[in-house]
Amino acid sequence: MVFIFGLCFSFWQCASSGTLGGGPKDKEPPKIVVEESSPNFQTNFSGRSFDLTFDEFVVLRDPIKQIVVSPPLTYIPEVKNRGKKILFRFNEKEIIRDSTTYTVNFGEAIQDLHENNKLVNYRYVFSTGDIIDSLSVKGTVNDALTSKPVENVTVMLYDNLQDSAFVKEKPFYFARTGKDGTFSIENIKRDTFRIFAVLDENVSYTYNEGVESLGYNDTLITFSDSSNVFESNLALSKPLGKLRIFDSESKSAGLFKIKFNRPLDSAPSYKFLNDSLQTFTSYQGDSLMIWYQPNQISQDSVLLLLDSDTLNFKIPDSSTVSQALKLTNLTNNTFLSNFDTIKVKLSNPGFLKNPTSVAFVDSSGLRLPLQANSTDNIIYQFTAENLLAKQYTFRIDSAAFEDIFGNVSDSLSVKYTKISEDKLSGLVAVISKLDSLSRYVVSLEDNTGPVRKTIVENVSNITLNYNGLKPGAYKIVIIQDLNGNNQWDPVDFWNKHQAEITKSFTVENLRENWTVETEISFEE
Repeated sequence: MVFIFGLCFSFWQCASSGTLGGGPKDKEPPKIVVEESSPNFQTNFSGRSFDLTFDEFVVLRDPIKQIVVSPPLTYIPEVKNRGKKILFRFNEKEIIRDSTTYTVNFGEAIQDLHENNKLVNYRYVFSTGDIIDSLSVKGTVNDALTSKPVENVTVMLYDNLQDSAFVKEKPFYFARTGKDGTFSIENIKRDTFRIFAVLDENVSYTYNEGVESLGYNDTLITFSDSSNVFESNLALSKPLGKLRIFDSESKSAGLFKIKFNRPLDSAPSYKFLNDSLQTFTSYQGDSLMIWYQPNQISQDSVLLLLDSDTLNFKIPDSSTVSQALKLTNLTNNTFLSNFDTIKVKLSNPGFLKNPTSVAFVDSSGLRLPLQANSTDNIIYQFTAENLLAKQYTFRIDSAAFEDIFGNVSDSLSVKYTKISEDKLSGLVAVISKLDSLSRYVVSLEDNTGPVRKTIVENVSNITLNYNGLKPGAYKIVIIQDLNGNNQWDPVDFWNKHQAEITKSFTVENLRENWTVETEISFEE
């Protein structure tokens, strides 16, 4: 077993020192007294310990997490502090490598006794050979989805180039990012490395698959003869991990429910092994719902194959079938324009029996039929054009819907106020520098989320016109949709897929009866 650093600390009794009264508060970190400390950056190091002396009394805070050694050690070293001194000693069983540059990074462990001022990232470096390695890797780690810098990410270099190395073993070199997301790994030997960024939540210095966020570089790190510095910028995201079944149930006839370990981005494919059933499928969050008509099943149970899992569902008594079809209006806003859509959710899969039974009704009683659309027979969208009146009632008549169990719906009535055209805004987005071979999802969003989405592909420039927008603050989010699933996808190292590039552009606030034009370069 190899330790990056797991310290078994034994502390000498710190000398007592009273608090001084008067004078300005000390804001300076402890300083090394060079003349009384072991020389830093020494070559041909042959000892097994070094000591540091400071200009004031010091303490070690959270040393297990803060102090790290490169290359990794096999045994736990000893670190002590007493008064103004800190002593580092290798374990007696540790084999110190020949012709190797060692770096001991103290992180934020060294602090003064009274004010807790930190000596940040002090590094003690020595070489057991004639030279100290002078190569370095620098860069930044940003959140792949927001592009914001990420602090306290462990950036790791591996000279073991196998794919699984960062899961099984500690890195050869590493560093942590600062508040601005930057990192610097110095005193590196001339070699070839893989680089990974891990939000190392359990401080294991390995990647905890499926739990921790990850970033990596597609190419190996090699140093040219003309440069001693390699720059690498990494995008951090949390992989989805393998989809696994968490639970399943069939409490009521007509419905199988399967719960997974993470939210679904699409409905997984499945098949029945001992029955041919006509089913209706929908998903929400981490759950997949499969509806069926109980009279199709003559057995006590059915077998369902999903990926490599076989689920055995017992069929409940037919009396447990849902006896009601409920309608829920998902559109909370009571103001609408010609460009808005009203969404209604059905409690069970159902069909609109008569399109004219759903309409806008104005104050004179005139019915304006609506166009209906549904992809899963659960959520229906209704749109209308040429709304001329000021007040409308959105009406769904009784028995407008019938579900797969033969239940019919009750009526639904919601009042809406039409927004006049002169109260709305417009936006023209001129988007340039796209990859003409790529597919993009362009999402116009307000503070509640997406307002409209557009699929853009096979062009390098495009102009999008948005009409009928409510005044306020908006942004345009552009996703380079590499796998064509109409959404952003995080990193997938094992299939060698980087997190999809997404960029957010804030536009000028929209005002009533005004059209704003904005220019967006995706490369910026």
